[in-house]
Amino acid sequence: MMDWKQLLNCERFYMGSKEGGVTSGGEVRSEFQRDYDRALFSSAVRRLQHKAQVFPLEPNDRVRNRLTHSLEVSCIARSLAERWLSGTKREIDDEVRGGIAAVCATAGLLHDLGNPPFGHAGEAAIAEWFAGKGEKVWGDALDGDDDDAKWARADFLKFEGNAQTMRIVLKLQSLLGESGLNLTYGTLSACRKYVGRSVDVDKTDQGKKKPGWFRTEREQIVKIEAQTGTGVNGSLVGMRHPLTYLVEAADDIVYCTGDLEDGLSKGILDWEQVKRELEVRLEGEIGEKVAAMAEHIDGQLDHHIGSHDRGERNVVAGQLLRTRLIGVLIESVVEGFEAKYDQIMCGVFKGELVVEAGMGAVVKACKGVGYDHVYGVTSNVKLEVLGRKVIMDLLDLFWDAVRGYEGKASLRGYDAKVWELISPNYRGLFERWYEKAADDAARWELKLHLVTDYVCGMTDHYARQIHRELLG
Repeated sequence: MMDWKQLLNCERFYMGSKEGGVTSGGEVRSEFQRDYDRALFSSAVRRLQHKAQVFPLEPNDRVRNRLTHSLEVSCIARSLAERWLSGTKREIDDEVRGGIAAVCATAGLLHDLGNPPFGHAGEAAIAEWFAGKGEKVWGDALDGDDDDAKWARADFLKFEGNAQTMRIVLKLQSLLGESGLNLTYGTLSACRKYVGRSVDVDKTDQGKKKPGWFRTEREQIVKIEAQTGTGVNGSLVGMRHPLTYLVEAADDIVYCTGDLEDGLSKGILDWEQVKRELEVRLEGEIGEKVAAMAEHIDGQLDHHIGSHDRGERNVVAGQLLRTRLIGVLIESVVEGFEAKYDQIMCGVFKGELVVEAGMGAVVKACKGVGYDHVYGVTSNVKLEVLGRKVIMDLLDLFWDAVRGYEGKASLRGYDAKVWELISPNYRGLFERWYEKAADDAARWELKLHLVTDYVCGMTDHYARQIHRELLG
């Protein structure tokens, strides 16, 4: 069984900041609170304000973007942790108790950091670009049948934002050196939504449902597992950190309720329609509970707004529904975490808390309404098609230049000009890694990552802007 003190290991890859006297003598924050502050003030988190949650390039400020979604997930993840700690009878050290909520808040804030422009459509576009290029993009270095070459190719063919998140926090979001955000081992472990590699994908196991890290981060992942006790002897696939389950549940709660609220706010959904959809999808005691909730909301709407302003009724109904659903879902997930605690701590629970919890049908119903009536609206589809075109064109542009790189100042003419457009931070890290790379395969892999790192780090707005400026 995993141990909480080891799971909340507060050491870091690089301890130089405290040893060098950067931290003031009056520091009162815990190491895990410092993690949250580092994350919150990072440029990678700020860029989320211009990345889509559901609606790309959304002009309506009332609708969520990826930053507001992440802040809400952070809030609910913290609430889940605090609610569980307040009710559990299990003996947990006071020092550990103090760190659990902070780790959940940080992991919730960072959970979508690796998403490319245009959300999941952008992820699909990147993977599709690599699949379409075939042997041409792998070169001789990564075209072999050895395990490492297969793993490297799979990292791009199954490109996953969660794996990119780990790459950002471990390496790319670096102020000085190559330390990334230099978070504690405990926080880094909790940030790992998926623990498997791209060659380990297993749809029957939630922790391996998608790739969780790239081959290039192997050394760091192995150390995180060793430091937190989440590794499995003789395997490159470790165990999920227990707090990952709470963060994952927070994400599900926020997006299934928030997306309905945004659909109502934009006028894509109507409150009467939402009530009918939930009534059809929910049965028994849960259906009755949600119906009573809707009836109470109707009473409040009639008293404060009346029936004349349909648009305002939709907006307020969405807010009220979201508030009430979050309340009951938090209680349900906390009960589920307590019920599955032993399995989770032994690393053998392969499910999702929101599915296993008593109110899981509500999450499924809300997601169903979103899939059937929100995500596929024509305006969204048009922007996803646009996003696919933008991402593929930019990958073409930058790969044509980067693939010829053979060392500093090796590019000439047009390729050198395109090279200069890439983020200086990413270029600098790449150049250092390239010089230290062991062989041609490692160097070629770094080139592929440089291009995906840069495009993936763009916001929706910037990707569209630079596409217009460079490609018309």
